[in-house]
Amino acid sequence: MLDFNDTIHSENAIEKIAEMKVKFDTEQKEKELVEEKLLTIEKELKIKQGNLRTAIIGGLALLIMISAFLAVKIQRNKRQKEAVVNALKLEKEKAIAERKIGEEKQRISRELHDNIGSQLTFMISSIENAAFKMDVNEKSKFSEITDFGRDAMDDLRNTCLLYTSDA
Repeated sequence: MLDFNDTIHSENAIEKIAEMKVKFDTEQKEKELVEEKLLTIEKELKIKQGNLRTAIIGGLALLIMISAFLAVKIQRNKRQKEAVVNALKLEKEKAIAERKIGEEKQRISRELHDNIGSQLTFMISSIENAAFKMDVNEKSKFSEITDFGRDAMDDLRNTCLLYTSDA
């Protein structure tokens, strides 16, 4: 019986060894599967990190482009406002210059009318007084001179009116 016991023992040992081998092989396969899963997860993580970096870089690029666009638009608006302000300043300066020219024309016109007009009036009245005392032949010469003086006065008035109406 010893042989039979030894064979049973041996068979039990072989079974145990086979079970242990199966258990070992199973654990080995599970370990390989876990390692493969780990590698897959690491690869996915790297891909996600790459995608995140790409998204961040894309977002920053978009933000920079929008900022540049807004900066250009703000500068353009600023230049347009400055152009309008400068045009208004030039127009104002032109209006002031025209007003000053008009005022100067009026001043010159008044001076001409007041000074030369009064001098012509004095000359005409002096000639008429002198002609009043003379005979008829000499009066006609003085009459021509006074008519000439009155024409000069009319021309002076018209010139003064022209200067004051332009202002």
